[in-house]
Amino acid sequence: MTTLLDFLKTSEPTQNVWDYVSASRLTLWGKCPLAFRRRYLDGIESPSTPSLFVGKVVHGVLEHVYRCLDVGTLATPD
Repeated sequence: MTTLLDFLKTSEPTQNVWDYVSASRLTLWGKCPLAFRRRYLDGIESPSTPSLFVGKVVHGVLEHVYRCLDVGTLATPD
């Protein structure tokens, strides 16, 4: 079985993968080292699901509307 350090030595990351370590990164490494490499070393991101895309758009619109209300302006469709 390949260790994480051996695996990282075989690649040339564009940025240091150890700049940020999180539980989700370690969990992904434990589940599938190839998926970890594709996402964090090669920079290949998986596409969003349709529901995630819609949620991000709705969140962005609501944030814009509430920021406008906060400063006392009206949000326009433009």
